[in-house]
Amino acid sequence: MQILLPYAAALADPQRQGVVVGRVMAGILTGIMLSRPVSALIAGALGWRSVFGLAAVVCVLAAVSIWRRMPPRKPDSTTSYAGIIRSLFSAATNNRLLQRRAAYQFLMFYSYTLFWTALPLLLFGSAYPIALAAGVPRVSKPGFDRREGSGIRL
Repeated sequence: MQILLPYAAALADPQRQGVVVGRVMAGILTGIMLSRPVSALIAGALGWRSVFGLAAVVCVLAAVSIWRRMPPRKPDSTTSYAGIIRSLFSAATNNRLLQRRAAYQFLMFYSYTLFWTALPLLLFGSAYPIALAAGVPRVSKPGFDRREGSGIRL
């Protein structure tokens, strides 16, 4: 996935790069967000091993599709890979906009990871029953469990 985003941006017209990057990112994030619920449904129906088998099949199909359909692209730069890696350090220390955006991305990724780490613990804990296929807890008021004697705030 890390290769597809810059590849799509490089293939797009300069005036449409923002739209193309936005669409690719939306697709990547949608896949990330749906991966857990879909894998849970597949594991529930076919067993946990089937998730890995199906993922392997999907990866092979995606690789073949990308290999056959994507046009070849030769990089514009003649800089070596080591030179590109070295240039990252100077860009990270000298570019304030890059530093700010990296901090934003770090915080967004941190909050996303924190949410998806804590959610299963809450949903599978004794105070929160699993309700519906989506795993939405049954609470009468958002953020507060109103069952008798629990009084647990989220």
